[in-house]
Amino acid sequence: AITANVIVANDGSKTY
Repeated sequence: AITANVIVANDGSKTY
């Protein structure tokens, strides 16, 4: 879940 969270957070579109 950490990897997915990091990618999403990097995108700046979602935080989940």
